[in-house]
Amino acid sequence: MKTLDLAPYGLEISILAPDSTSVEIKEYPFTRDITIRKGDDFHIQLFELPSRGNRLEQEKRRQMNAIKKDPAFLAIIEDFEDGFIYSKMQDSLTVDYDFRCFRYIGDKELIFQTGVLTPFTLEQVRNMVNAIREDS
Repeated sequence: MKTLDLAPYGLEISILAPDSTSVEIKEYPFTRDITIRKGDDFHIQLFELPSRGNRLEQEKRRQMNAIKKDPAFLAIIEDFEDGFIYSKMQDSLTVDYDFRCFRYIGDKELIFQTGVLTPFTLEQVRNMVNAIREDS
């Protein structure tokens, strides 16, 4: 893992990422979707939104409540100040893990989660969460 500076993509932050990680940006009217990916083991999706104020606790609670309403939701695995890790059923036999981490930078609200197309193990999710939380 090495430092990946996201300043060239308009974000004054950095995260840790595997060597040769790709970054893809999709622009929408009120948000940007930034995908940071290396193979099937490291896939972070970052949503950049206009900040509604530095309301970390409120946004975390809102996201957690929405996720708990999903029929696939199983449990909150880890709860930390700026996010959480949770488990869900991928299908009737497979448990999948995901996370949400939140950050506010100037007038931007950043919401990090796993990419949606690949199921992840708890170890992979913890690796992604640590990559976000350790270097910034």
